[in-house]
Amino acid sequence: MLLVNFMTSAEAKAQDPSFSQFYANPLYLNPAFTGTTLLPKFHINFRDQWPAISNAYVSMSASYDQYVPAINSGFGIIMVGDQAGGGLYKTNSVHALYSYQVNFSNVFAIKIGFQGGYVQKRLDVANVFFFDQIDPVTGFYDSGNNINPTGETGQFDNRTGYVDFSTGILFYSKRFFAGAAAKHVTQPNESLAGNTATLPMRYTAHAGAVIGAEPGKNRGMAVSPNIMYTQQGRFRQLNAGSYLKIDNFFGGLWYRYNIDYADAVIILVGGEKGVMKVAYSYDFTIRDLQASTGGAHEVSVTVNLSNKDRINRKLRITKSLQCPSLY
Repeated sequence: MLLVNFMTSAEAKAQDPSFSQFYANPLYLNPAFTGTTLLPKFHINFRDQWPAISNAYVSMSASYDQYVPAINSGFGIIMVGDQAGGGLYKTNSVHALYSYQVNFSNVFAIKIGFQGGYVQKRLDVANVFFFDQIDPVTGFYDSGNNINPTGETGQFDNRTGYVDFSTGILFYSKRFFAGAAAKHVTQPNESLAGNTATLPMRYTAHAGAVIGAEPGKNRGMAVSPNIMYTQQGRFRQLNAGSYLKIDNFFGGLWYRYNIDYADAVIILVGGEKGVMKVAYSYDFTIRDLQASTGGAHEVSVTVNLSNKDRINRKLRITKSLQCPSLY
């Protein structure tokens, strides 16, 4: 059950789900990452945040994209699901993505990305507690252990939907990349109560590099330092850390800082075989919440059909420069 008071206020501000493995979920990070490989690439991501709290937050996403060199364009699709309170409040969305690549030389390129789709939010009103159900003596239940009635449910829709748009840009060479994205550029109203619940724009800036073995190679050692800053309304977050890859195995360590306080240390381990990469990460909350929340578990699976040496050798005939990727 969930006690609701935020929907009765004049205005409510929402926030997007956040993935610690942000470069393992590139289309969610920035639509300009659409089409960074010539052959199809698939990403699946799952995040269980605060598992020690019953029915907290679970987020999932699945995406596909690829590049078409004949028209210098990338195409993709991403589906995202997020639920809180064991499914009491659910958000599901599907978006189409497009990017256009401009090659200034064989060592530098820019991608501009666009994203548009539909978002649906749903509240299971039948399993929500409201303030007018509270009896000063018996609480939410009467003497017969029945739930007290409420007059609030008629004031709410159990679902709402809206069209949503995002855009982004990506600069990259063979070993360096940087980009920025703006999500929810129309700032849609996602209220279920007929009032104003504006979804603020989300601004993201990120950068990374690959040092060591050639990007995309399955052998050798490489380090990939990277950083991401994101802001949505009053929420501000900075992630900084690095991947380390040795042959077919890789790991990572990041520090997440929510500007007003230190939030978490993130560790990651993973491996790759052929076209598939799998990684697991855990968020160690470094505030007092660690014991009561249990941090966060996250799993990512990537299937990159271009990730084979034989295929890569054939693809080198193209003049299209591809964005480097350690992960």
